[in-house]
Amino acid sequence: MMSLVSYTVFDVSRDELQKRIAEKLHVINDLKIEKINAYFKSVQITLDQIHHYKELKKSIYFVNENLYKDTKNNSLTNKLDIADYILTEGLISLKEAHSFNRILLVNAEGKLLYTTHSSHQFNNKDQYIFHRDNLSFVKAQEKITYTERYSSEELDNEYYVMALVPFKEEGTDQAPVIIGCELKLEPIYESINDTTGLGISGETILTQKNEDFVEFISPIKGHSHEQIKKRFLIGGDFAIPAQHSIRHELHGFEAKVLDYKHTYVDVAWSYIPELNWGIYTKIDHKESFIAIDNLRVLLIFLCSAIILISIIVVSLFANSFLDPIIKIRNSMMSLSQGEFPDDIYYKRRDEIYDTTLALNNLVERLKKSTQFAQEIGAGNLNASFQAERGKDVLSKALLSMRKSLIKIESENMERKWTSEGLAIHGEVLRKYAENMQTLGQGLISSLVEYVGAHHGGLYSVNYESYEDHDDTTNYYELSASYAYEIDETIPTKFKMGQGLIGQAALERETIYLKDTPLTFTNISSSLGEAKAGYVLIVPLRIGNAVLGVLELGSFKEFEDYKIKFIEKLAESIASSILSVKSSEKTHELLNESQSVAQELKEKEEELRENQTKMIEEQKKLKRALEKAEVLIKELRSALQKAKEEKE
Repeated sequence: MMSLVSYTVFDVSRDELQKRIAEKLHVINDLKIEKINAYFKSVQITLDQIHHYKELKKSIYFVNENLYKDTKNNSLTNKLDIADYILTEGLISLKEAHSFNRILLVNAEGKLLYTTHSSHQFNNKDQYIFHRDNLSFVKAQEKITYTERYSSEELDNEYYVMALVPFKEEGTDQAPVIIGCELKLEPIYESINDTTGLGISGETILTQKNEDFVEFISPIKGHSHEQIKKRFLIGGDFAIPAQHSIRHELHGFEAKVLDYKHTYVDVAWSYIPELNWGIYTKIDHKESFIAIDNLRVLLIFLCSAIILISIIVVSLFANSFLDPIIKIRNSMMSLSQGEFPDDIYYKRRDEIYDTTLALNNLVERLKKSTQFAQEIGAGNLNASFQAERGKDVLSKALLSMRKSLIKIESENMERKWTSEGLAIHGEVLRKYAENMQTLGQGLISSLVEYVGAHHGGLYSVNYESYEDHDDTTNYYELSASYAYEIDETIPTKFKMGQGLIGQAALERETIYLKDTPLTFTNISSSLGEAKAGYVLIVPLRIGNAVLGVLELGSFKEFEDYKIKFIEKLAESIASSILSVKSSEKTHELLNESQSVAQELKEKEEELRENQTKMIEEQKKLKRALEKAEVLIKELRSALQKAKEEKE
């Protein structure tokens, strides 16, 4: 017999579970969209930094105006070589800092001005992208534009997107130069292929419309090293989630629809208008409802078993125990209809007493289970519920369901916290990128408060270029701090391998110390006097070069997701340190050149004054010689006359 009690709990749990599935898939979808947008946003932020480098801007404009002029002019050739050198130094640093595959400079006519690639020529794909009739190239002269995904001509499994950025002259809307940055899609694919929280069958797929078809542009689950070659006709009977995702609807959810594997799935989809991409996250419908289906079967089994036992008891003892049996029957009928009956009171200590006691206990447990399921459905995951001892399958199933939902909610909170932290501190790095002092102070103050630490310090390396480092002479110096009590006994400079700061820089690995003693200064750390119980030291590196070290101290332990967040943020901090130091070096060189020019001008003025004085002295000397010659002539004449008179 099918008991309606099972449907009472089942219907409530099913509706709430359906909402939870929709929320979970939307959250996962939104988190991955945030990572995609953050990836492309960082490109624009990085390229905006070019406008802060005056020499690099001048070189871009100079190459654009003179590259295709008569190169027989030696002076022009020399200037082009200097501009090419500045472009190489600046753009290659930018390329490596953001892991671009290539950076190209193209004029408004579609002619190649410069490329960081070893071949200074267009390949077939470049000729298509930068053709004057290409719609993406036309749009790029007004705003940043992204091309369609394309494959590498050298590697089978490498896929890219070209970001086309207009480099406009100040005060005009014209873009004489387009900057093309070739982005690898592998970081996006790694995020898309992350199936955390999606169970066994769940996955996320990127889509794109191509004429009357929708095609996948990211690897599917189980094929991580190759791209799917299928495409599906829009309006077909399956691959419905993919068809939904290319509509210009920002969000949507649908349960139990046919996917490309001809299986029914629950799916949440979104549209990314900036890239003209669709994205959907799905999980098999059977897997979504397996827990609630098991619960329904269990309830049906329990109620059916109790009803069957009751019928047997009634048939055996109908004459002696008719009245209590009728009460039990009525209670069971109410229970089967989804109603909770009142307790049955029976004083005689016999089998019927045990039955009524068991039935009363069952009703009480079902009430508690139903109330608990309703609390869970309403979002109260902290509702109290005590499982009965023994093989209480229903209670254990409900507790297991709550545990799974709590875990999912916790993971979503940590991912959201990490995503918001990266966005916040990315803005901090951009806002305070004036010099190391403002960058360090703004970053360390924000980071210490965000991760819940109590002390912090940022050490930056003293060399200006990570290609020009010497481990024996360079050191890491405290650039900014938060809540430090620094005196003369606490070191603020560390060489490579010296103390924990230098050791973290040498090993290029995070150092995490727990339960540190109050005399921690003996281990050469500036956090010793802060009496921190936990110390986290993270190297700030790009590739194999360590541009700084981040040191945080707290009275409580750092959670694993916070450590991973800080390590992920470390590369962005290192890139900002490199950019700031490069900018400071550029300003320093400019000041030196201006100083030298002023000194030469003063020397020139001094030489001019000396030359004037020498000319005056020469004139005086000439006049003195002329007078001497006259005197000599007069003296000779007098001597001759005296001689003649004597004779």
